[in-house]
Amino acid sequence: MPLDEREVEGGTTQSLQRVQNDAACNNQNSRRAAASPNVRKAHGGMRAGVSQFVDLWRYHKRNTVEFARHDYLDVFCGLVADMSNYGIGAPRGLSVLDLGCGQRLASSLLLSAHGAVVTAVDQEYVLRSLGPREVVALARRSSPRRTVKTLVRKIVFDKTYYDELTRLSGERLDTHRVPVFQTDACAMPFADGSFDLVVSNAVFEHIRDVPAAVSEVARVLRPGGFCHVNIHNFYSLSGGHDLRWAFPDSSPPNDAVPWGHLMGRDWRPATFLNRLRPSEFDAEFSAHFELLLASPADASHRHAPAQKEGEVFLSGAALELLSTYSREELLYRSHLIIGRKPG
Repeated sequence: MPLDEREVEGGTTQSLQRVQNDAACNNQNSRRAAASPNVRKAHGGMRAGVSQFVDLWRYHKRNTVEFARHDYLDVFCGLVADMSNYGIGAPRGLSVLDLGCGQRLASSLLLSAHGAVVTAVDQEYVLRSLGPREVVALARRSSPRRTVKTLVRKIVFDKTYYDELTRLSGERLDTHRVPVFQTDACAMPFADGSFDLVVSNAVFEHIRDVPAAVSEVARVLRPGGFCHVNIHNFYSLSGGHDLRWAFPDSSPPNDAVPWGHLMGRDWRPATFLNRLRPSEFDAEFSAHFELLLASPADASHRHAPAQKEGEVFLSGAALELLSTYSREELLYRSHLIIGRKPG
């Protein structure tokens, strides 16, 4: 679990300063501009909210095309390769549940375009068009913050995203082709044994009751069905969901402590994170599935072998403060589980 905040404040202030200095030095050595550390502090909910929106705007403006490339080349192509390598088979004809499909439905659309019969679910309302009924439904079922965030992304950035995804896949992608349900992963409205495959990407780290969700995945799968679950590892450098550390090896910040979310300082996540370790996820899934793979994975969804993330920052004072965590927990962005339901 994260270090106790009182311990950090009471006994390791100098060590935290050394971590900041180490990070700035490493940035300099990587020929990136290094400024004196200046960890931002939120001054009231409104200011923090405005700051988050500005960060999100910049994040999407810089990376929308890269998101489409990642979703096709890494997430989807990696999934299809794993399906072939682990005996799941080609998408065509499979009944697939996309658990935590996200607003853009990328995996759902691509699997459907390749012949799978896809059902998508998400805890949030998925806005598939800007028609009046859908926009009203979004506003009714979402918080004001989520509504504004979704509308801005849909209006400003989504055309660029889908144009690139279509170009890469060579497929016609229709957001209305896949049925989407807004539902809780722990209580899904499907009969037992409804699906051949459940896929999930960067969702399980956000689920509060992981045992219940894993049990539901097993319930809705037919005997002999498969799950393919990629989890963003909370203990990785990017695992705190601080956008400043979204791409730590290519665009590291100069104003944030590496692994600050494990040190109890200046960390206010915009979304719930359950803090389970990879080994704890393995234990939950192994209670219901034969684990065909339980492995670290990287940002490109590679797992044979995965590339480490942020290793340059794991030195000096950071090593001292993070000594209770294994290097594998700290240096791998994701954890991939592929399981088969007995029967």
